Amino acid sequence: MYVVSPHVAAGRRGKSISRLFIFLLHFRSQLRYLGLSLSLSFLFYTQRNNVQIETVSRSIPLEIQLKSPRLRALLDLYRLSLAVCAVYVNMGLCLGKPRIDGDDSEENVKFSGGNVHLITSKESWDQKLVEASGDGKIVIANFSATWCGPCKMIAPFYRELSEKYPSAMFLLIDVEELTELSTSWEVKATPTFFLIRDGRQVDKHVGANKTQLEKRITAIVDSTTQCQN
Repeated sequence: MYVVSPHVAAGRRGKSISRLFIFLLHFRSQLRYLGLSLSLSFLFYTQRNNVQIETVSRSIPLEIQLKSPRLRALLDLYRLSLAVCAVYVNMGLCLGKPRIDGDDSEENVKFSGGNVHLITSKESWDQKLVEASGDGKIVIANFSATWCGPCKMIAPFYRELSEKYPSAMFLLIDVEELTELSTSWEVKATPTFFLIRDGRQVDKHVGANKTQLEKRITAIVDSTTQCQN
């Protein structure tokens, strides 16, 4: 079996990208927003295929870079796009699924457990909301994904919260398994937590900030307890 190392594969992909990059530059006069469209396209392609911007840059001959200010501008714009993407990652958000071949570690991550209920269908979702409303419970719904790094990081803490606040109902929804449900709740990034009372959203937390998440849960649980008393 012939095995290509990740570094070699990334280099080959980088060269392919650079060839396409140069080819498209010939048609820049026909594309009004070529710089922005190329930047965004390469951003998502390279992120999903683990190709670094410097790999792309090194694959483009230096003389071409020097003769083409537009090309240098595109590379700089692409670097800026990566920086913006890094800010979102540091906030604890997953904006899209990275493609990592042969990575089965995600299957070994235990997301549920404690008092967390795994939702596997729209019917079970509706049933839990009705059940919570009947019992006067707040619902904490975690829209997550098995491939999402921040989701994996906060999963143990989410289980701890489910045991710390037994008066609330903690749910777990896989955004890829229940795409229609996730779309109906306008989930744009993972993890996203909805705090629900009587079937309606009363608060929302996006990202894996543990302190802020617990503050929101504590506030809504305390207010519900006071109303019931």
